[in-house]
Amino acid sequence: MFKTVNELLKNKWTSKAASEKLTHLKPIQTILFDRYVKDRKGQIGATFTVKIKTGAGVILESVTPEAEHLVHDRGDVVEFETKTARYPLSNPITPEKLNQIESFQGEDKSLSLAEEIGDIQREHKESFDTSIEYQTAGALFNKVMDGKGKVLFELNYQGLIIEFKANKPLRNSISEATRHIKNILGLQKVKISSLAGPTFMDKLNQKCIDEDLFKQNQAKWIDKDGVSSLEVYGLIFEEYVATYKNSDGEDKDFIPADSCVFLPEDGNIFKLRYSRANDTKAANMKPTLYFSAIEELPKGRGWEVRSECRPLVYNSRPAATPKGKFI
Repeated sequence: MFKTVNELLKNKWTSKAASEKLTHLKPIQTILFDRYVKDRKGQIGATFTVKIKTGAGVILESVTPEAEHLVHDRGDVVEFETKTARYPLSNPITPEKLNQIESFQGEDKSLSLAEEIGDIQREHKESFDTSIEYQTAGALFNKVMDGKGKVLFELNYQGLIIEFKANKPLRNSISEATRHIKNILGLQKVKISSLAGPTFMDKLNQKCIDEDLFKQNQAKWIDKDGVSSLEVYGLIFEEYVATYKNSDGEDKDFIPADSCVFLPEDGNIFKLRYSRANDTKAANMKPTLYFSAIEELPKGRGWEVRSECRPLVYNSRPAATPKGKFI
């Protein structure tokens, strides 16, 4: 039985235990990451080979000085080396806080220490998950971000654009998108959804009214978790408004206001690659998406709670994510 706070920190809060606690915390919802990124793998080194099946109308282009890639064109597959982003955070448990925790007895001491560590890790995890969600948003729209949120490389999609027109039934436009994705992936059963700009959503709603789809129960609004989505012929369109900074530091929309992007949810085309933390405490551990370590600071300054996340999310099949636009 550990009697002091120092004994608890040295013997109970190992890097493995701290990393497991960090992993299981869920302070925020990562809606895009949870929905679209199913292929998740770790590796020891930070450098890995990205393989992108380009297909028709997809061009790889560098957009920042940081994006110095050695590109290999293998026909319909482009390969290049890149690195995972690195998000390191740390906060101290001060001597004052440690003395307060030391005043507790028995199990209360252990619980109080766990609560203090949990508060720090929860803040770290929120930052990590926000960054991963931001990376996922970039990948959905073919923009892969570095650790500072800048675009490292962009896939310029010039392939199929699904046209939504006044004299074209919505069923035809939606069928055109779903059939294209199934053909590209070689799958007959794929769950597909769409993220759309606000102007697109307004026009889609009006088109549903014009075609009497609400009256026919072929269209309906869905409100869930504070998000309003429009389901049309079984395909859900969700409004998405967010920006990123380009290489000049200017705010740009991930998707134009009058456009949408169709996204397969279960085709394993969106990939997460993460690497081992750049921390001496992680040297003998297998790579994990979330790493944490607790270590005593020199000169009696307390203990440090460190956390690190090294992810990169990208789209391996951009031709399977066609865009739509009202004409």
